Amino acid sequence: MQPEDLEKAYVPLVRELRDGDFERPAGGWAAEQIAAHVAINNDYFTFAAREVLATGTGAYDNETAVDIDQLTAYASKFAYLGDLADDVARSATELAAAFGDLCSEDADAQIPVVIHHDGRIVRDGPGSLVELIEGNATYHLSMHLDQLLALRPSR
Repeated sequence: MQPEDLEKAYVPLVRELRDGDFERPAGGWAAEQIAAHVAINNDYFTFAAREVLATGTGAYDNETAVDIDQLTAYASKFAYLGDLADDVARSATELAAAFGDLCSEDADAQIPVVIHHDGRIVRDGPGSLVELIEGNATYHLSMHLDQLLALRPSR
């Protein structure tokens, strides 16, 4: 995946966020929390990539990126959902830039990874930074776009 492809992957999610008109779910994350999760998660990957570039080591742990209180607090910093959409776009641009700076040796670096999902740890072990970032921009992003679209009112 090229950096520009990585950044373009976020366009559909950002577009949907800017369009707005989401229902509040009875359970699960609201649109604002989904957007906050994506932005925070991207920032964590950007930080890990920059750490690998600067020091040769990095780590990824998404614990606070899935904490409902953290997501709500992050989202509350933005007056409108469109502003939060802009922040998701910002995070995608920064992630794509950091991803583009990785050489193949850095990209294949195995870093400590802890992934939390639904209140439990689903992964705790080393992972390839490039595979993690690409998975974040494909499978993970697609999952959250579907989650967001499910919040559209029935017509």
